[in-house]
Amino acid sequence: MFMLWQQWIDFKFKKANPNLEIASPSKIVQSQKPITTSESVSVPKISNNLNQAKPNTTDKPIANTLNQSIAISSTKTEDLINVETDIYTVAISKQGASIVYASLKKHKDNENKGEFVIINQQGNYQYSARSGLVSNTPGIKLPSHHTKFTFDQEQYVFSSGDSWTVQARAQMDDGVEVIKTYTFYRNRYIIDINFEVFNNTNQPLDYLAYYLLNRNGQLPKIGYFGLHTYTGPAYYTTEREFNKVSFDDIKSDPQDYRIVDDNGWVALIQHYFVSAWIIPTKTPRELFFQPEPNSNLFSAGLAARQPILQPNTNADTQAQIYIGPQDQDALAEIAEGLPLVIDYGLFTIFAEPIFWVMKKIHKYVGNWGWTIVLLTLLIKTLFFPLSAASFKSMAKMRKITPKMQRIRELYADDKQRQQQEMIKLYQTDKVNPLGGCLPILVQIPVFIALYWVLLSSVEMRNQPWIGWIQDLAKPDPYYILPVLYAISMFITTKLNPPPPDPTQRKILMAMPIVFSIIFFFFPAGLVLYWVVNNILTIFQQYYNNKKYGH
Repeated sequence: MFMLWQQWIDFKFKKANPNLEIASPSKIVQSQKPITTSESVSVPKISNNLNQAKPNTTDKPIANTLNQSIAISSTKTEDLINVETDIYTVAISKQGASIVYASLKKHKDNENKGEFVIINQQGNYQYSARSGLVSNTPGIKLPSHHTKFTFDQEQYVFSSGDSWTVQARAQMDDGVEVIKTYTFYRNRYIIDINFEVFNNTNQPLDYLAYYLLNRNGQLPKIGYFGLHTYTGPAYYTTEREFNKVSFDDIKSDPQDYRIVDDNGWVALIQHYFVSAWIIPTKTPRELFFQPEPNSNLFSAGLAARQPILQPNTNADTQAQIYIGPQDQDALAEIAEGLPLVIDYGLFTIFAEPIFWVMKKIHKYVGNWGWTIVLLTLLIKTLFFPLSAASFKSMAKMRKITPKMQRIRELYADDKQRQQQEMIKLYQTDKVNPLGGCLPILVQIPVFIALYWVLLSSVEMRNQPWIGWIQDLAKPDPYYILPVLYAISMFITTKLNPPPPDPTQRKILMAMPIVFSIIFFFFPAGLVLYWVVNNILTIFQQYYNNKKYGH
């Protein structure tokens, strides 16, 4: 049933997304190298009562305060400014001074050949982080994400110090000047963005700032037997809490996903990594999600109206963007609810404490492979009383098996009488036929939660164990762990009493081979857990067989 379910999931996603392959993004090497994209990104209509809106109310736009739809032309070539820090390789486009490329130096790509690219504009992988300002004052224009900015340098390489800034300037024809500043930090995946607006006009300036994450709606390749973590937009507010918004939902009715509030962030989630726009201050904002016209692009964004800027004065508008791994500790320091982007599935209530325990163990052993081994031993110890109860119940069932067989033979033609006699037998010998199953059922949520912890935790990515296992998040390259699993499962089967039905016996003999083949494609960390679990089960079964007799 499990395999059929996964095949159905596989079929469903392939039908909805016939071209699931994502082109491997190529790294930008030189700042002079242009990238060509086909993109149309517009800014949404913002509710005209944004400043007065009560928190956590959904308000469809009443009036367009943007006065125009701002879009990038269908084809464009962007001149790039390269930025190198201790953890980032970033390309900022002169057009809009927006981030159009970002790779993470401390995380390797899936082929383990170079830096992991999270934002890029090449091939059929379209992903960017854009921001800008829009004026609501007639006659005054502000720089959007297609305005030409100027930089002091063509390339920035930072090594010394704890923080670094990159400034871009835009001088508008009406006299308004804007300085857009990016601040990068040593060993931190958070980037500050500040717009300093100089109103050199003779009239008050009413304006808003917007922040966009633009991505194509193409889903990644199906994972192991149809299993994969969530890919797509998400948002958080204190009252609505954490919510995912699929690309299909946005396409069907984007107006359902416009939230006016005084707090909250938006993000784009993928396996192991996330990008998120955060406005750190508690100010009115609109969270929005929308499909872009005539393309497969989607936007997740924030828009915040700013205080009126009087003539011949200046003001700052601040925001942050996180571009990096789904590290619980780092995310928790940045914004409330941000660690929720880590997808632990339905059993998050069990997964979070399991991962907390794993971190405590890893603090002492310093290796995630040995952490899995010790965690398995700990879980097996905690569930030992339940397992013992299960074995005790099965031992009782084995003792009455001859009596059950006689009842089946005596009343082979009378099923109702057969059931009545079976119930009497259970009552007389004080045997619960479900006693061997219930302890196992109690453990199932914990085991599933552990599966998702190992599948979703970026800490396992590119982490070695011993010898041939150099990445716990990838399958065993030599299939040694799956073979060990098959051997351990075969021994476990032999320690159990053989079922009376010949067909069942054949199935049990085939199960070690079937599951070992399945585990060829599973991450090594998951297979390691099951191998250790089986080895501990062998000793446990041997002990219980001696104690209860078999």
